[in-house]
Amino acid sequence: MSVITETKNKIVEQLNKLFYTERNVNLVLFNDDYVFEGTVRQGLMNVLGCNNSKAIDLMITAHTYGSAIVWTGEKKTAEEYALRLRTEYGLTTEVVDG
Repeated sequence: MSVITETKNKIVEQLNKLFYTERNVNLVLFNDDYVFEGTVRQGLMNVLGCNNSKAIDLMITAHTYGSAIVWTGEKKTAEEYALRLRTEYGLTTEVVDG
């Protein structure tokens, strides 16, 4: 491979990283009438790693407005968090484009 081709490939790779990186997504928690507050709080703390105060704020926001964005980041991680919140804690979640 020539030096020009190698340089071109490196430039294309860098441009792809700059312009075609995966966009962040939002993990949305929905309010429901079935899961106890303590379970919601515990799920948010255990899965997202937030503290008690933040978990309560997120829970109250979801309760007040019907939903709350509880986490923003890479899609793969959001999907893992959503799955854990659903299966381990019974929470209703959705991953949506940011």
